[in-house]
Amino acid sequence: MQKKHALLNRIENNTSEADRQLLLEATSVKYNATLLPIRTVGVQGDARSYNYCVGISCAEEPNWEHLRFFARIIPQVCHSVNRIVFIFGPLVQHPVHEVTNTVLCPMVISTVRQADYLANQVLLSAGLTNCISQMPVVLVPVHMDRSPLKTVPSCARCIAIRPFITDDFMTGEPAIPGKHIPLEVVNKMVSEIMKVDGLSRVFYDITTKPPGTTEWE
Repeated sequence: MQKKHALLNRIENNTSEADRQLLLEATSVKYNATLLPIRTVGVQGDARSYNYCVGISCAEEPNWEHLRFFARIIPQVCHSVNRIVFIFGPLVQHPVHEVTNTVLCPMVISTVRQADYLANQVLLSAGLTNCISQMPVVLVPVHMDRSPLKTVPSCARCIAIRPFITDDFMTGEPAIPGKHIPLEVVNKMVSEIMKVDGLSRVFYDITTKPPGTTEWE
């Protein structure tokens, strides 16, 4: 008798029948999950966690309700993951194993400041600053889309934006594009951020609190 894959057992043990039906529907679209070589602080159970971040990319325009579902179900099944981001741009083709060497030098600080300013200016111009509680803008030291042959050194970085909605900062949810923030505003933020030199992709943090903290650490 052929045994089920261990992951299938974990999915069955940690999800409801309704969850599994929604998972079947959501995975009919071409999504790709990439385990990023970084850890972030989260809240899992009654304690702080220091676990991995997973990036999801898509071959077409994503369904944000699908992404929201993935952000809930992945940490529920994979306890070593506490944060989920959507990766804007084409489907990620290659795994990411290295981090880009990053220290708090003037160039790195300037990159974060520029990205933060551009993202918040788009939000301000759209009159949406009161729709969210906070929007951390985070520099992530990973270089996406490198050749698997490593012909290009790991030199670029990514920016993660986290428009977050909360009443007390003890719990909260991400602002979902198309629901809390117009999709065109989110796309405008991404296009403006990508004008900053040295960036390879923009991430959108879609993690609730818990399992992810409001800010990245």
